[in-house]
Amino acid sequence: AERCRKVGSDLFRQGEYSSALDMYTKAIECDPQNYILYTNRSFTYFKLKNYSKSVDDAQTAVLKNPSHAKVFGQSICSPLHPHSLPLLPLSTPPPPPLPSHSPSSSPSPLPLPLLSPPPPPLLSPSPLLL
Repeated sequence: AERCRKVGSDLFRQGEYSSALDMYTKAIECDPQNYILYTNRSFTYFKLKNYSKSVDDAQTAVLKNPSHAKVFGQSICSPLHPHSLPLLPLSTPPPPPLPSHSPSSSPSPLPLPLLSPPPPPLLSPSPLLL
């Protein structure tokens, strides 16, 4: 399992994500309790834009070792997966209607636009592989 992990990590660093995925899968077959292998494969799925499988492997790693923090970031950063946390709001509620002014009342200052806080920065998982 360790040899397959090392080869997978080398392939990942070279950008050979599909081959790295194969090596991490072989390593998991040899050592299915090793949470680091699931973490590495999760990040490889992320790079291949297979977000659903990325989150699944991240969750498996968390179940095997809940204190392993690296996978939490990967889970949160997988866009459009139903089990991940949203990075940005899916929709913005419409602003409330402006108060009406009658022509006989004294002029009032123009209403200020309603500003919402900026969205949080998009996070990306650390490329550091174990």
